[in-house]
Amino acid sequence: MAKKQDKSDVLVDFEEVTGNVEGFFEKNKNLVVGVIAALLIGVGGYFAYMNLYKLPRETEAAEQMYQAQFQFDKDSFNLALNNPGGGYDGFLGIIDNYSGTNVANLAHYYAAVSYLKMGNLDEALNYIEDYSPDGAVMPVMKNGVLGDIYSEKNELDKAAEYYKKAADLAADQSDFLAAYYLLKYGELQEVLGDKKAALAAYETIQKEYPDAPDARKIDMFIEKLK
Repeated sequence: MAKKQDKSDVLVDFEEVTGNVEGFFEKNKNLVVGVIAALLIGVGGYFAYMNLYKLPRETEAAEQMYQAQFQFDKDSFNLALNNPGGGYDGFLGIIDNYSGTNVANLAHYYAAVSYLKMGNLDEALNYIEDYSPDGAVMPVMKNGVLGDIYSEKNELDKAAEYYKKAADLAADQSDFLAAYYLLKYGELQEVLGDKKAALAAYETIQKEYPDAPDARKIDMFIEKLK
């Protein structure tokens, strides 16, 4: 039969533990207070940074971006990059002046596409490589732009690789984008002489993305290779 524990033993143990804790605090009071203060300052500093610095910069950068996007949508790519008008920054100015913001990151994508449209492929490549895509669609778009750049550079193997990656990323996100980049991939494989890979890409569009706009003409591509 187990021995019944004496209440006094419990009290003695509790008092001993309490005494040890109190003794530790007395000996290390400055350290404990310093740690607590550091935590409070850290938390407070984080919220101050977010609310007093980062968020206002994001808002200001977004306001600057509006005019550049307006020029971009008009295919006025040089203006969008450098001087969209109204005293607003172009994409390049936003990248320089609002570094570290999400808006400046997105400006890298727009700058890359602008340079691509203007035929400045090296600058386009530099900016798209510095772009960090987020979400479901933008990784697709980044790889698609890389495919376009390498296609224009006549580095067709690399271009096909990026088109295939874009199509794979889009598979569960957008039938339109998946079919669009698969078609580009297939066309490049034809140029490269790999008709088997091209046909597989076209048949994937036909079977898996029948409602995508590019599927409407895919039978023609398939018949050509059979």
